[in-house]
Amino acid sequence: MADYTLIVPTITTGNIPQLTIDLMLYTYDFVPMARLDSTYLYPFSGPLDSGNNISTKDDKNNNGVCTPIEAYRCDELKVVLIQQRSPIIASYTKPFVEKVLVPFGIQFKRAVILSSSDFSIQADYAATNVHNGVGNCKFEWFESNELLPIAQLSLDETREKYSYDSIYANLLIELMLGSQTELNLLLAFVYEGDNFNDAEESARFLVHQLGLPKKDSFIKPKSWKGVYGDKKVPVAIEEGLFG
Repeated sequence: MADYTLIVPTITTGNIPQLTIDLMLYTYDFVPMARLDSTYLYPFSGPLDSGNNISTKDDKNNNGVCTPIEAYRCDELKVVLIQQRSPIIASYTKPFVEKVLVPFGIQFKRAVILSSSDFSIQADYAATNVHNGVGNCKFEWFESNELLPIAQLSLDETREKYSYDSIYANLLIELMLGSQTELNLLLAFVYEGDNFNDAEESARFLVHQLGLPKKDSFIKPKSWKGVYGDKKVPVAIEEGLFG
């Protein structure tokens, strides 16, 4: 994995990082690579979305079941994605980052951390490299040298100076900066709510920053359907209780 890029989502405002990973997974040719240690995450298992390119892949690491945290790779793009589907158990963020993510992440040439913050806070943040998305979302991209000051700040100082307060992201930055892995941070500023469009903007911006092949549109997983009330509610017995 020495010449691959790793993309790591954090659990932050609007779940933009996880939604962004979903779009990348279902749009590009990713296959299951590994299931990471989920000791520090809430237990979870469930079926993969049916009818997409991931669930139909014949791979020994995946039997059509998704678990709390998994890695997927695309050899054509030389990119590995982590998808975290379950939150970290309270008070276990640091051991999770130290014992699971950092040992996995330092194997890669480059790691991109995805994070997000409240758009209303961003209004007071005078950044020079903020990029406007469509609608109420903005994105900021940090290079490794720009992340060094963040690693030296407390969480309160980070919130005041950079308008975000992710313990998860801060720990990743702090613990990975000393490695040989080149580090980037993609920070999205969004309002919490229906964030599907924001996620598409985030994925589009990420593709641009990494120089990946552009797509006319992103494929949404079936699990997104109905999340924000856009699915017809079944009313008949056949469609409801037993449908």
